[in-house]
Amino acid sequence: LGWSGDGKWVFYREPPGFGNSAWVGSVDVHVMPATGGTPNKLGSTDGFADHFSNPAGAEWVAIVNGGFRFAGDVGRTLGIAQDGVTDELANAAEGSVSAVAASHDGRNLAYVAFPNEPGGLDNAAMAARLAGERLWMQPLGGQPLQLTTDLAYRDEHPVWSKDGEFILFTRIDAGGQGSIWRISAAGGQPELVQDGLGFGQQGISGLYGWIEWSDLLDWWQPR
Repeated sequence: LGWSGDGKWVFYREPPGFGNSAWVGSVDVHVMPATGGTPNKLGSTDGFADHFSNPAGAEWVAIVNGGFRFAGDVGRTLGIAQDGVTDELANAAEGSVSAVAASHDGRNLAYVAFPNEPGGLDNAAMAARLAGERLWMQPLGGQPLQLTTDLAYRDEHPVWSKDGEFILFTRIDAGGQGSIWRISAAGGQPELVQDGLGFGQQGISGLYGWIEWSDLLDWWQPR
């Protein structure tokens, strides 16, 4: 998965068995000191880029923990892994977390959450849950601020500006069309950056409903 921002810890996933299917979905995530030693199990996470965020220089990483393999699974929480253990983020928005991004200075988190609605694993139930994905911002140790409320979109893939003033994020409308937006981290109205983001012939289904947004777009920010 990667390193802690301070370079002291290495994070990795370890499935319970062999074969490609063992890697699909949430599998055990471990951490061990970069100097060697005994690894600790932190929980479970998917292999998607949006489920692991490690700000430069920070002693911690943010991890989306739990779930099975479907994007609409309920029960995923937001954890902060530090010193070889994971603690659930206090005061996080209620619901299931589907993406997280730490600001470059490590002071704030942007994340996407949707309500823990009851229902099965059929496509209709999972689509209904994902339609409730909304963007949140939260200072570490502070209270969450809901940034988006528009029922016409599901919101995903937050990425911070280097100065921490804005969050870039993606949206999908009811017709399955993707777009890129930005919003002030302090709240306000989202601004459309780019419409017509293409998914190709596969559409938005991806793998069990997940979209690997990092394969579709990136935001270059000079040092």
